[in-house]
Amino acid sequence: MNIDTELFKVFENDGLRLIMPHHSNAVSNDGWTKENLWLRSRVECVKTGDTISQGFGKFFNLGQGPEGIKIDAERILTAIHNSEHVVATLKYDGSCLIRSVYNGKVIFRTRGSLKYEYHDKAQEEMDQFLARYPKLADPTWEPTRSLLFEWVTPDFQIVIPYTQPELHLLAAVDHGHRHYSHLRYLTMEELEVVGAEAGIKLVEYHVIDSIKQWHEFYYEVLNHKEIEGYVLRINGEQELVKVKSEPYLTKHGIKSNLSFKSMVEFWLQHGQESVYEAILGQITKLYDEEVVMWALPFIENLYTAVDGWNKVYGELNKTAMACQHWARKDFAVEMQKRYSGEDRIKFAMLMQLWQGKPIEDRMIREFMMRYDEGIKGQFSNG
Repeated sequence: MNIDTELFKVFENDGLRLIMPHHSNAVSNDGWTKENLWLRSRVECVKTGDTISQGFGKFFNLGQGPEGIKIDAERILTAIHNSEHVVATLKYDGSCLIRSVYNGKVIFRTRGSLKYEYHDKAQEEMDQFLARYPKLADPTWEPTRSLLFEWVTPDFQIVIPYTQPELHLLAAVDHGHRHYSHLRYLTMEELEVVGAEAGIKLVEYHVIDSIKQWHEFYYEVLNHKEIEGYVLRINGEQELVKVKSEPYLTKHGIKSNLSFKSMVEFWLQHGQESVYEAILGQITKLYDEEVVMWALPFIENLYTAVDGWNKVYGELNKTAMACQHWARKDFAVEMQKRYSGEDRIKFAMLMQLWQGKPIEDRMIREFMMRYDEGIKGQFSNG
């Protein structure tokens, strides 16, 4: 493929070509396309262009990036709502070490280099890793894949302290076909096999296939972890997006205000949309992307309530229309029998409809609050 040298730096040495973005392009959204994402850290053969060593493709923070590549909260939440496969991997302080095989020899490098210049004790720690995990030095092991590790060490602390040098298996890029267009990430299930063979632990990850699992991930995992953030993998684990772990609700002063009740009020005041995507779209316009991610349990709770409300409204409206010819007293007596006890709010709403009046917000609010699941967690004061 053609390489735009205004966006990317190219270094050639001993038959290998290292491609990486200029610093300004690395930290911006400019110039990135679906076709050049893998050029974030790539080593290829000068003669053939075959993949030799491949790092992570470029991926962006939640809600950032060029159109067509950007992944926003609405897309993530819709995927989870639809029970699509989503994987979250925790992001720790460290450097990415890439292990590949070329011409029968194992090569190690960090993202922006053909070597692994990392810190003063890099070679000493690498010797420890090779002694601890001998598979790493075996060129017959995983020769057609680039293995990506998080290299953490107490001698190179950015934010989070570590007691000893360690490697965590983050990902692997399969480049057995060698061609740039055929690159793919291994799934975490595939990666488990690779890690087990070498005796190397995978980065901590969580499979999220439901709203319940999302709730557990946020409130039982993230609330008890000192981490930089996490990465979500979607679309068969081939698309990645970074999410900060900072509690944005606290930062923006809305922690104490976000609740199921406040979601109901939001819905009442913003058109009472009945479609999940429309409700989600309105909320993402009001709050930051990260806030919406944290608020998913309440949003899902709201949608359940909206779905329940739509069904009840349809039932009541049908009954009211069918009984328009009844006398008011006869209709009231009969409906009181049908809707007694906890259903008296339905009776009150039905009488409004029968008289051709809109149902009051206070009635809708009372009905919707039946769906309050009492979610406790980051946003709840209770």
